[in-house]
Amino acid sequence: MTLLGASLRIGTAFTVQDPCGSRLAAGAACTVSVSFAPTSLGSFKDTLVLQTSAGSVLASVSGTAVSTSAVTLSPARIGFGRVALGNSAAPQAVTLTSTGSTPLNIASIALTGTGQGFTQSNACPAQLAPGAACTIQVDFTAQALGQQDGALSAQSDAGLAPAQVSLTGTGTH
Repeated sequence: MTLLGASLRIGTAFTVQDPCGSRLAAGAACTVSVSFAPTSLGSFKDTLVLQTSAGSVLASVSGTAVSTSAVTLSPARIGFGRVALGNSAAPQAVTLTSTGSTPLNIASIALTGTGQGFTQSNACPAQLAPGAACTIQVDFTAQALGQQDGALSAQSDAGLAPAQVSLTGTGTH
């Protein structure tokens, strides 16, 4: 049997290197390499086709592209303490850092939870380079009596769940 060539049926996320030339003689050996270089996240499948003098030999290839971006928010918790109704606590800074090996794409930065009186402001860009950081300012103004709980959430391509900072503050008389 003689190898005549190697190819992929689809060829989008995979490439094939066939250094064997146009013909590989019977009894000779050669390594055909398949590389995986996706341009988007997700699962990919293809079929490697080795054309021989006796017909085609098929081999399935598959790969999954995952995000290599990562995010950290620091600190993990902010407690504003006891604040008289209508007054504000000292603003607190949260640092959002891109800790992965690829740029971090930030979808949203928002406050979540049922607590009243929390606000946030930031000038974070839509994309942070690896190692880059931005600052989010979080404020608490007591609008109701009792403990208020909330969270600052940053949704990005670093994972399915958003990164979060727990927030607490207590409104007093």
